[in-house]
Amino acid sequence: MNILCLSDTELVRMYQQGQDAPFSVLIERYKRSVFSAIYFVVNNKEIAEDIFQETFIKASCHLKSANYKEMGKVSGWLVSIGRNLALDYYRLNRRRPAMYQLQDGDYGHLSNHDTSSLASTKLEQKETAKTIRQFILLLPEEQREVLILRHYADMSFNEIAKTMNSNLNTTLGRMRYAIINMRKMIERTKMEV
Repeated sequence: MNILCLSDTELVRMYQQGQDAPFSVLIERYKRSVFSAIYFVVNNKEIAEDIFQETFIKASCHLKSANYKEMGKVSGWLVSIGRNLALDYYRLNRRRPAMYQLQDGDYGHLSNHDTSSLASTKLEQKETAKTIRQFILLLPEEQREVLILRHYADMSFNEIAKTMNSNLNTTLGRMRYAIINMRKMIERTKMEV
């Protein structure tokens, strides 16, 4: 039997029965989507990798527990766990100012130390990206999820519909409203994108 050809449901069942290989297949199948959703929120590779590992540890524990009930697509469930852990991290850390270490060991605020025009441009781009991420986090959950999966996890609309357990037209509509809502937020702040 080729384990790679099994459905997610079959892999989950085998993992719950004590086999470890099926869980590795699930990780391999969905690592890109899960990591992309996490990275979008935290915008830091090292932190995203930590949250990625935490996501699959949490998923493993939940699958092994007697409380797990199949509620839909495993891919969507894994992306939701990762995204929620990333959002928790973001909420806890967003109020802390960006810091950097000076050569003498002191710490300073990044915005106070920037003098070159190139660095200034990069800082502006980072601020714009940060603002856009904050806008995306303000979207209704379904719209936010479609937007993240499409643009950051690089999933097709058909894949997103399957992951979210909805039909294609609903998924396309959510994306349309996400874009409309993003435009409204950008116009309200008169931000140049």
